[in-house]
Amino acid sequence: MTAKDGFQIAHDPALEDDLPEGWVVAPLGDVATLQRGFDLPEHQRQPGNVTVWAANGPVGKHNIARVDGPGVITGRSGTIGKVHFTERDFWPLNTALYVKDFHGSDPKFIALLLRNFGLEKYHAGTGVPTLNRNVVHEMPVAVPPLAEQVRIVAKVESLDSCLVSANNHLAKARKNLTTFRQSVLAMACSGSLTEDWRQQNANIPDASDIIAALQNHRERDAKSAAEREKIRKAYEECEEGDSGDLPDSWAWCSLRKLCASFDYGTSSKSNPTGKVPVLRMGNVQNGEIDWGNLVFTSDSDEIRRYALKPNTVLFNRTNSPELVGKTAIYRGERPAIFAGYLIRIANLPELHSEYLNICLNAPRAREFCATTKTDGVSQSNINAQKLGSFEVPFCSLEEQLEIVRRAGALLAFASEVERGVKAATIRAEFLTRSILAKAFRGELVPTEAELARKERRGYEP
Repeated sequence: MTAKDGFQIAHDPALEDDLPEGWVVAPLGDVATLQRGFDLPEHQRQPGNVTVWAANGPVGKHNIARVDGPGVITGRSGTIGKVHFTERDFWPLNTALYVKDFHGSDPKFIALLLRNFGLEKYHAGTGVPTLNRNVVHEMPVAVPPLAEQVRIVAKVESLDSCLVSANNHLAKARKNLTTFRQSVLAMACSGSLTEDWRQQNANIPDASDIIAALQNHRERDAKSAAEREKIRKAYEECEEGDSGDLPDSWAWCSLRKLCASFDYGTSSKSNPTGKVPVLRMGNVQNGEIDWGNLVFTSDSDEIRRYALKPNTVLFNRTNSPELVGKTAIYRGERPAIFAGYLIRIANLPELHSEYLNICLNAPRAREFCATTKTDGVSQSNINAQKLGSFEVPFCSLEEQLEIVRRAGALLAFASEVERGVKAATIRAEFLTRSILAKAFRGELVPTEAELARKERRGYEP
């Protein structure tokens, strides 16, 4: 190596083969010297306007800065690979690394260089990932002249502003899709989705008559006096919901009046392979069964006891406070059983499974779960008894089927839009990476060597 422009020029055949004219290859430490941050426990921080940076970004404020801006910060421990730029003076914590010396390079360019470099590839440690700056300091990087660095930064920022705008629109679209889905479910469960249908079908059965007939049928078919008495007491309970808020032919009805049983799944340990999948709480997603990340069983007794029938609704009884109560419908896509954190709802024929799935994913059901759950240390629980008390907006089977048809069409439309949003998000992420890659191939802006020849002047490599 020979000294040049404040750092040592290195020789790396892989980089030099495609090195843009006028660029040099040097060890990263001679281009951007990384330094470990400083300890600052939360209880020692004082009110102020100085941003405190950790490995994954800003984590608070303090009244004193340890490093003058502009600055570049990245992760040393925990989160590795994220790179942050700040114009202002700052305090980097000891979980972070900051650029102590830019060696005459443009600080914003150094931030781009580190993002393109892929620091996450060099982490070590089997537990908490850690980045050893002494290791990455030795790695060769390609560096253009300062004037070209400035042009690269300006071009990337210009393109980034377009991508930021696009990503903001995509984020808004995702939020709107969530709102749209919840609105569809709420309309489905309020009767407003089928208001015109009821006007055209005036002779539909009344919900209260269906419930009374269902009670008589269940009491008549009871296998014992004790079972008959249990059924009678269930139907004697009064619902808390005001049926005046529903269409005239509807009524609030607790699930225990509309279901034969609520069954817990298997508590046996599952295996990575086996004959039949065991559906767990992670497989319950957005009202559907997600068939990824499966575990299995080959136990014939387990398969016989917990086998799922098509059109069975599964309720997630134990999960985090935000996720407890997730519900999905199993349509018989493939044989499966269910794990203990799920409840299999055996709804009676008068309650359509698809309509029940809509009701349990609607905003009112989420409110029910939030107020009914029992909280533990890190998880919440809603047992079968509490689930049985949930009141569904009950209507005739004919109207339930119409609701399922209409809501299904609207939700399918939302899913189609969501697929487009996801594809656009992936393209935006790819564009961000490709812009950086193009910049560090010397293809994003004219090189300083090209401009110097065109303008018939010299330049500093």
